[in-house]
Amino acid sequence: MAALYPHLAMRETLGPSARAFVDSRHRRTISRGGNRCGKTNNGAIKAWNHLLARPNRELLIVTGDHKGKTQGVGKALHDTAPYHRLVDSNWNKRRGWKSDVIELDNGSTVAFRSGRGDTISISSVNATAIWCDEPPHEHLWGEIISRVATSGGPIWLTMTPFGVPVEWLRKRVSGYPDQGKPPTEDWDEHRLRLQFEDLPWRTPEDIQIQREEYSTAEAGQRINGEWEGVAETRALEDYVAESCMVAELPERPQWEVLLGFDHGRAAGHEICILVLYDDGRPLRQAAGSMGERRKPYMVAYDEFVNPGRSNTEQDAEGVRAMLLGHDIHTWDVDRARGDINVAGKAREAMTVNQDLSALLDIQIGPAIKGRRSVENGIRTINTAFRRGILKVHVRCKRLRRTCLYWDGSDDDYKHLFDGLSYIAVPELVKVIRGLGGPEVRLP
Repeated sequence: MAALYPHLAMRETLGPSARAFVDSRHRRTISRGGNRCGKTNNGAIKAWNHLLARPNRELLIVTGDHKGKTQGVGKALHDTAPYHRLVDSNWNKRRGWKSDVIELDNGSTVAFRSGRGDTISISSVNATAIWCDEPPHEHLWGEIISRVATSGGPIWLTMTPFGVPVEWLRKRVSGYPDQGKPPTEDWDEHRLRLQFEDLPWRTPEDIQIQREEYSTAEAGQRINGEWEGVAETRALEDYVAESCMVAELPERPQWEVLLGFDHGRAAGHEICILVLYDDGRPLRQAAGSMGERRKPYMVAYDEFVNPGRSNTEQDAEGVRAMLLGHDIHTWDVDRARGDINVAGKAREAMTVNQDLSALLDIQIGPAIKGRRSVENGIRTINTAFRRGILKVHVRCKRLRRTCLYWDGSDDDYKHLFDGLSYIAVPELVKVIRGLGGPEVRLP
């Protein structure tokens, strides 16, 4: 029997978490874990169980990329397949599965699609069940789940939350219990950690060798399957776990209040980053002498992001509320800079900077731009992260996602980067030069 049904034999070697995932009859099930924990093989075992249980089932497998049919999922299906039940479907290492559709002798079928493509390729498929190996792009999720809307069939996910934004999925699956925010959907969630208790089919020595391969920044995701992840090709690569401030501000004798603005009318496009900054200059003592110079310190302490399409009056109200939440008034602001924007959002013939300056009763200067300003800003902010000069407070959720996922493209993440860089980079350039850092220059 084991020779005929490899997926059943493999199930017997699984740890308790993996077996609970495979056997779950919940409509929506997820196995979230570290790398090389067998998640894809577990998904394949679950796939064959579903296809063989009743005739004429249609499984749609959404893979992490277009190579899924030949690598990863394709190989896992091959390793666990009941080949005596397949109809003219064979596999080899180079091409993967010969056919785009795998057919069983009971009329059940398997079709593959990429989770990084467009909705058209997925909308043409009917399914009684869906397996997503690694998270698809968020804009595809509605189309994916609609494939089983009529049948009411199950959906299961196998994933390591590393390399792509997953907060949209976390809200649905796990929520934020520490913030009192439950998940928005009903999921049966299973965790696979890179440890012998979860992976009895591996040796403790082999697992330990793999654990030692990962840096501190990626260990949470690659070892324990934690939600908080990073993109593999990100612009702010020196932002690491130590760059995130969780506690309140340390005591400093002189904090300056800085604001950085990036302007836009659409939801999520009007940004204000609250920055607290101490340049570390010596303070004058009571007797007139100067104290010791301290290490400069800068914290992106909070953020305002317009939740919907907005005008300058609404933006000013949101910025003021953010400041007052920290007992900061507009007259406490030392410096502010904003994007040069005259796109019709401001009143009359004003620029947005001028309009917000009048509404907030502060002076918002223009951002310093020039040739290669974005590249210079990325280099400067990375240097500040690396040298421990710059931190991002945990409450700056959108800015933290930019640090983790932005690849330098002109996308929604860039608005947060611009808001920070307009106000932070001119200050950071000066302090890095003063500390004898690498050559950096104003944009």
